[in-house]
Amino acid sequence: MTKVRPALSEKILWDAQVNTFRHYKNAITGHLLQVGAGYLVHHDFQTSYLKYLANGTDYLDSEDYAISYPDISMAQAKLDRTYLYGMLVSSNRRDGGERKLLLKHQRTHDGILA
Repeated sequence: MTKVRPALSEKILWDAQVNTFRHYKNAITGHLLQVGAGYLVHHDFQTSYLKYLANGTDYLDSEDYAISYPDISMAQAKLDRTYLYGMLVSSNRRDGGERKLLLKHQRTHDGILA
């Protein structure tokens, strides 16, 4: 059964300044850890995700994913991928160049790639 994760606080915003990105990234990471979606920011997860993408497949549909993350269903992971995209969109409200990466993934709502 999939879980809807709690919304990111409206206080977490990024002003598109390089010097504030680390604080923003830490806030996003902390939120994901608190709501049980911390696997999205694990290095091994991201490496595998990109490896499968390079081969034209979805890591979240793979047996490797199922073995590596047995407690997180494929359906939950796909929901979390979109959830992360929504977090990034809602916390980057400016219309400048910082949104280019988000817009690139607007069709797929892939928060992992964004």
